[in-house]
Amino acid sequence: MVPISEKRKAEIAAKYAPRLLAHAQEHERKLEAERLAAEAAKPKRALIVSEKFAEAAKAYPEDVRLSARTSNDEFMIERPRRTEIIDVLEVDAEGRPAVGRRHDLLTGEKGVVGMTNGYYGAGKSGAVHEYDPLSALRRDD
Repeated sequence: MVPISEKRKAEIAAKYAPRLLAHAQEHERKLEAERLAAEAAKPKRALIVSEKFAEAAKAYPEDVRLSARTSNDEFMIERPRRTEIIDVLEVDAEGRPAVGRRHDLLTGEKGVVGMTNGYYGAGKSGAVHEYDPLSALRRDD
């Protein structure tokens, strides 16, 4: 391969740059038009809410519920949709789930998960305490 001189590179760039620039600008215009058309096709409703509600919805979007009234004066409530399903595969001696199969509905990911005290995930192990309500009834004779 023969190296190209800087002068020749400048000549080639001067000759083809306007065409390439026009093509790139046309492509960008098409992409922007497609994006605007897709955005315009989405249904939009603006709701005015308090700042406190907006902060809570932003922090916990899975807890947001919407309700509306239909043309027949029926109320509809839209709740968050389930994101995962856990099928119990094994239980412990007390009958609580110990091993389960997790299906992530958003990503399609599947896997086997271990459970602690019947709960899956960190921080969901239930209450841990030493209070025994039957201890007051026992007699130490």
